[in-house]
Amino acid sequence: MHQALLIDEILENILDSCSDGNSLGRIARTCQAWKEPALNRLWRRLTCIVPLLQLIPGLKEVHGVYVLDISISPDLRVFFSYASRVKYLVHRHRIRLDSSVTSLLVSQKVSEDPIFSRLSMVQLSLANCPSLGLVFNQARRLRSIDLDLGFKTSSSGQSNYAAIGLLQNAHDLTPGLESLSIRGYASDGLLNTIASLSMLKSLSLRLGHTTSVDVLVATSKFPLLASLELQAVGVDIEEMDQKWESSAEADSFSALTTLDIRGCISFIHTFVQNMRSKHLFKLHMDIDPSAHSDNDDSWMTLFDSVGNKFSDTLHDLAIEYHTEHDDLRLNVNPNNTIHVTTHDTLSSNVSSSDRKFNDFLGFDILYPLTNARNLHRVVFDTSPPLAIRDQDFDHIVKFWPNLEHFELGSLQSTLDPAWTPYTTVKSLVTLSKGLGSLRTLIMPIDSSGLDAKAIDDLPSGTNNSLHTISITTVSSPPNSTTMGTCLNRLFSSLREIEIHSESL
Repeated sequence: MHQALLIDEILENILDSCSDGNSLGRIARTCQAWKEPALNRLWRRLTCIVPLLQLIPGLKEVHGVYVLDISISPDLRVFFSYASRVKYLVHRHRIRLDSSVTSLLVSQKVSEDPIFSRLSMVQLSLANCPSLGLVFNQARRLRSIDLDLGFKTSSSGQSNYAAIGLLQNAHDLTPGLESLSIRGYASDGLLNTIASLSMLKSLSLRLGHTTSVDVLVATSKFPLLASLELQAVGVDIEEMDQKWESSAEADSFSALTTLDIRGCISFIHTFVQNMRSKHLFKLHMDIDPSAHSDNDDSWMTLFDSVGNKFSDTLHDLAIEYHTEHDDLRLNVNPNNTIHVTTHDTLSSNVSSSDRKFNDFLGFDILYPLTNARNLHRVVFDTSPPLAIRDQDFDHIVKFWPNLEHFELGSLQSTLDPAWTPYTTVKSLVTLSKGLGSLRTLIMPIDSSGLDAKAIDDLPSGTNNSLHTISITTVSSPPNSTTMGTCLNRLFSSLREIEIHSESL
């Protein structure tokens, strides 16, 4: 390599390591040769558009609105020069632009290149400034668009209009657009525009009750869509099922590898049932307990669908489900019967085989996933924690022998005292022997009765890879030191131990 080129490369690496603007600014003023590369890095990522707008001659703020002083000639060469350096722009706070400002930016050019000629990612709150959407209509290298429309009906019309304009221009002028994220109420016009963006590889729709069946069916045909985040409320499940059935094709979500979905259990079940992906790698299901459904789908039915569809490919599974503590008070008994107390009934005994969606979650709901032997990461973020017992861990090490991350949550101090875990040190012994690849473990433990003699009787774990463990112990009285000694004996490779103690 020529010596001059080597020096340039060294300078580039030095500039890449400078994270603060003050340092880059001083470097830019040091010499002419360093000016351009330093300024490129200084302006490459903006967290607010105001510093850029302040480069427009005659721009001033009057009563909270940015307006142009018409007595000053708007020479935009400096503005264009710095705008061309921006690759990533985030603007979320409220700002008001006079129409003269946006008209000036949209209509004028100083060269053949449009404004923001290098811009590849933009995150905008159109709810706080709808006119910002017009400013970026000429950006032709966008690869990622993130729009916040807000959930106020009073302002959704303007933000939707701006979003439609931006996305239609992206459809026509930006062939490299790969990722779209939209949060807020969406109009029918915006939904139709989203449905036309078939080139997308990643899509996030958090549209509340404005999510339509038509946009779901349309996006299922996107041939390159690999990642989907979906939060939906009030979707007509029967209509969705019928429209999917009438347009059933083998390519429904054919390329999808990652699904993050939130809704009622019947919606998620119907969605999963209609998927045709043979590559789903990561699945996160956030079950909404407040979204009731007339459909009698159970947790077991949902996991039946997941197991039948994705057992061969699923690598990462996360379940999120939280009930209000005042609405569900219960105790897990060793005989596998769940004692439930709600506002509607004083008490009732529910067999685990009859457990439905609104009841306590037991390990038996996971039986349909016994063949998902490629699972490396399993997370249960539930309140109350999953009802799991020592003997269930004998199944876990057989079901998922390749687990690397296993998370069963923790006991919170606000939980009913009846939620005592039925997992003891025996569960840890089973994991230390049976899961040699496990690296991270988070779970609650009843450590009552654990003493020095009990620890001496434990096997010494030398054939496991656990590096990080977080334990919530329940004992009387709590003894973190004893628990720490126990963990180090069972898991010889531990580097990080976190113990939270709750007394009985």
